Amino acid sequence: PLRVNDSPDREETILRLAFLSAELGFNAVIKAKIAHEKVRNAGYQRMMWNGTGFAAELDERRLEREALLSK
Repeated sequence: PLRVNDSPDREETILRLAFLSAELGFNAVIKAKIAHEKVRNAGYQRMMWNGTGFAAELDERRLEREALLSK
C-alpha cells in the first residue's frame, strides 16, 4: 500500500497518493482512505492528514465503454 503522512490538507494528501502511484508506473489509486487528526501545541491547533491506498492500472477504454452502457 501507498502511505502519506503529515499532509497539510485533504487535497494535498490525495495529490501525494496519486503522485506516488504515477512514480511507480500506475494510473490510479484505489481503496484510498483519508483521515485527519487534531494536533494541539500550547494553544495552537492544526489538522494533520494521513492517507493510504493501492496503486492500480485501470483500462481507460473499458471504463468509458461501461459508462456509455450504463446510460
